[in-house]
Amino acid sequence: MHATFTDCGAYLQQEIATVNLGKFRKLQHELEEAETRAMLAEKSLNQLRAMSRQSTTSVTESVSVCQKSYITRVGHGVIDDDSFRSFRFKIR
Repeated sequence: MHATFTDCGAYLQQEIATVNLGKFRKLQHELEEAETRAMLAEKSLNQLRAMSRQSTTSVTESVSVCQKSYITRVGHGVIDDDSFRSFRFKIR
């Protein structure tokens, strides 16, 4: 039995389909890897933001405590304004 033109066309179409399917699977795999990397990067970013918020809160609380301490000490005549300024710069 001899191969006809139609058989060759069907064979070529099948080969093209196989190549295209391989390309699709490769791209799908690359997309999944990129999505995974994006999720990990987003998770890391959220952790950094949370750490930043915590450190900002800690600094704000420290300043607030120093300010309250300053007000209390100045109000009772324990330290003057210049002494507090030098103390404030030492803790930074």
